[in-house]
Amino acid sequence: MALAFALIYVCGMVGMVVVDRYRVGLTQSGRLSLATVLTSLPWTLVTLAKIFLWPAVLILWLVQGRPESRWQATTTRNGTLTVRRRAQDERQTA
Repeated sequence: MALAFALIYVCGMVGMVVVDRYRVGLTQSGRLSLATVLTSLPWTLVTLAKIFLWPAVLILWLVQGRPESRWQATTTRNGTLTVRRRAQDERQTA
């Protein structure tokens, strides 16, 4: 029984990674570069917390009516991929 719970929890963690990357506009293929992780540190830390607390995050997301992500992947001038918060008005119009 404990093994089943552990497998479900680990599958939920993997699912959280896939869903979170999709919601900000990142592809599922490949790893994120160190530059992307460091320039997107707030998003990275929030995502790490959400991975371990995924059951609570899922419940909260469903209760709130499945709002869109507050994060968005963008490319900087030098070509580095970074994840930043969306502008407040951009979320309301989308």
